[in-house]
Amino acid sequence: MIMGDNMSYELLSKLYYKSGEKYHEECINRRNSVSAVRLPLTIHDNEVFYVNTNEMMLLQERIYLKTVKLRSLSERLPSAARYFCMRHCLLEEVCITNNIEGVSSNRNELSELYRNINNQNSKARFKGLMLKYLKLTDHSHVIPLRNSRDLRNLYNEIILPEISPEDIPDGEIFRKASVSVMTVTDRECHTGVHGEKNIIMHVDNMLGILRSRTIPSLVQIAVIHYYFGYIHPFYDGNGRMSRFISSYLIGRVLNPLVSYRLSYTIQERKREYYKAFDDCNNTKNFGDITSFIIMFLDIICSAVYELTEKLERITSMLDYFWICISRIFPQNSRHKSVLFILVQSTLFDNESLDTEAVSSASGIPESSVRMILKELSGIGVPLSVQKSGRRNVYKLKMPEFEVFCKGFRQEKLP
Repeated sequence: MIMGDNMSYELLSKLYYKSGEKYHEECINRRNSVSAVRLPLTIHDNEVFYVNTNEMMLLQERIYLKTVKLRSLSERLPSAARYFCMRHCLLEEVCITNNIEGVSSNRNELSELYRNINNQNSKARFKGLMLKYLKLTDHSHVIPLRNSRDLRNLYNEIILPEISPEDIPDGEIFRKASVSVMTVTDRECHTGVHGEKNIIMHVDNMLGILRSRTIPSLVQIAVIHYYFGYIHPFYDGNGRMSRFISSYLIGRVLNPLVSYRLSYTIQERKREYYKAFDDCNNTKNFGDITSFIIMFLDIICSAVYELTEKLERITSMLDYFWICISRIFPQNSRHKSVLFILVQSTLFDNESLDTEAVSSASGIPESSVRMILKELSGIGVPLSVQKSGRRNVYKLKMPEFEVFCKGFRQEKLP
């Protein structure tokens, strides 16, 4: 956690119970302060605003500075390592964003979907969601987010195929009836905006924030993430929609890999995340969403820091194993290439590869890859070989491989 529970910004709803007179005075002072930014949004008829605090500015600075380091690390990675890293983060993100909402999905199911994503006849679960997440690394792929109709079109692509018939939006664009957000103990903690006309108006005003030239990009994303949850325009799928939109916007501002770590980091801090919603939804907080923005920026900051630390650690391991492999095969570049592909896959993705995948990553013909894998096994390289359908899949047994590298150096080197 970068700031989190240590943030000094006091909630107005807390001040309410300390001193009624001071509370009303502070509400007016905050909204009218020179550091306050008023937004064309309302929370329970209160005008929404936030205060530019020192914490908010420090968090944005830390995010951008660490992103420079992250970009440098990712650019140093071999192309196969970048692919395996992206794949791992993508599958984890889709799995977790589903699971946060209680939608059952697992890594094996999503891995199979990923392998067959280009199968036109496939009607697998989460295909639309997976396709959209896959395109987050492509900056040429622009998702329109201008108005309510754009939002509904996106919902149709990524969420609607998984929605139960009774939860399909029954209005022209959004839901017609009211909806309540419940706690795990079945207590109502929030009621979404009432009436489809009001929902459309609130959504259009929310998306207008993206066109602001006076609100920093990361703050825009935090505001939209909160306000989407406040409106709750659909009967089901609001959380997944909101996280995907935030991931898309984050990927366009920061390194695309960060967009695949949002749900992961939210899951780690889920109680704090939901409490921030509850705090800002409270009428006694007078429309002040500063605390949510700070919390959300802190989540992005944590995602960037954790991802950077992971890349630093694995990059050091890649360097070490490349030296080991080069000593084992000083002349044979094909054996070196195949083994290093397996190292990269195991370190980043821990996923088994078939000979076609190894061939694609290494540029070596598949028939040669089969022969090389047999020869690697023959000299004692610890490979796990399993069946996936009719094909063999291979993965390094990494702890045993570390021992193998040390043993080989001791036995073979002068």
